[in-house]
Amino acid sequence: MSLEQEKTVLQFNKVTANYKLIKLLSQGGMGCVYLAEDIRLKRYVAIKFLKLTESTAQLSDPLVEAQLLARLNHPNIVQIHDVLLYDKQICIVMEYLKGKTLQQFQHQHITTLSEKLALLAQLCDGLVHAHSEGVMHCDLKPANILIDKQKLKITDFGIATLQSDPANQQTEIPSFGSASAMSSEQLNKQPTIRFSQ
Repeated sequence: MSLEQEKTVLQFNKVTANYKLIKLLSQGGMGCVYLAEDIRLKRYVAIKFLKLTESTAQLSDPLVEAQLLARLNHPNIVQIHDVLLYDKQICIVMEYLKGKTLQQFQHQHITTLSEKLALLAQLCDGLVHAHSEGVMHCDLKPANILIDKQKLKITDFGIATLQSDPANQQTEIPSFGSASAMSSEQLNKQPTIRFSQ
C-alpha cells in the first residue's frame, strides 16, 4: 500500500467502530476496495471507497450504486451489507469474495466446454435477475465478474442504471464505460433491450 492508503487505513480504523480495514484489494478509476473485518458479525467484508468528485459525479452517484445493489438479492450478484459515509466518501460494505476476476481466471485456468457453459449460465441467471428488477449493469466485462470455486458473481454496478418503467423493454443507458465491453447500441447511444424471465 502507498503511504496515502496506509493513512486511510489508520484513520478509518480510528473513527469507525464496526469495521476494521485490513489491506487494499484493488484500485480503479472510480475508487478502491479494501478487505475489512466486520467487528460485530466476526466476518470478512469488502469495503468499496468511492470519492465523489466533479468528474465522478458526472458518471454516477455512489449512493445510487448502493441503492441499486440493495435491490438485488441473487447468488450470482455480489451482496451489499451496509453503506457508510467516511471523509466525504461513500463506502459500500459488500460480501468478501476470495476468488479471481474472470479476466484472471481465463489466464490461469484451462476450462472445458461444460465448465464454460456452467459459468455462462450463472452469468445469465444473475443478469436476468438484475433486469427483472429494472437494473442495467452497463459495464459488464471480465474484470467485473468474480469467480470462486466455479461460483460466479457479478460485481461493480458503478454506472448501472435503473429502468423507470419495468413494462418497457427498451431503456437509454450511458454511453460511457469500457468501450471493449459495450454493446453496439450503447456505443451508438441507442436504446437497448433488457432481458427478463
